[in-house]
Amino acid sequence: MDESTDSSGRATRRRQGAGDRRFYFFDFALRAVDEWTPDTQYSPDALVRPTQGQETGWYYTQGSTQGLSGPLEPTWPLSGPVADGSCTWTPIAPPATEDTIQSATWATFEPPDATLVLDGASTAPTTAGTYVSGGTPGFDYLARCTVTMTSGAVYTADLLMEIR
Repeated sequence: MDESTDSSGRATRRRQGAGDRRFYFFDFALRAVDEWTPDTQYSPDALVRPTQGQETGWYYTQGSTQGLSGPLEPTWPLSGPVADGSCTWTPIAPPATEDTIQSATWATFEPPDATLVLDGASTAPTTAGTYVSGGTPGFDYLARCTVTMTSGAVYTADLLMEIR
């Protein structure tokens, strides 16, 4: 199976046979927390995650005062605070449980035919998934998952399906 995910985690490409029925899901935990950015003003108690290539699996919270991040991303520790410009980041275990999926919808956009079937959709606190079956051999399909978080934030993720 040919699989790829873009660097933002907002799209994934999958290949499956027209007679297959498979379950696919997206994890929105990292989408609910912004990546750290250089030279940025952060409010007290801001929450960030390391950038691509610097991942630790942890989130980091800013101290109790406003701060400006430095020009270079810090080396993120797994324990204890780290200085970053006038910010002080402290690691906390993910996921951010205060923002979970409230609702999720799946829809097929391209091509707009009824041969690709999305069914059995389900959600967990930070994941949304569905079964995919059918489709016309030789066609590529775009299915989109749109989730609304308890905070009101709305995120989308695209599932690009190649049916063989």
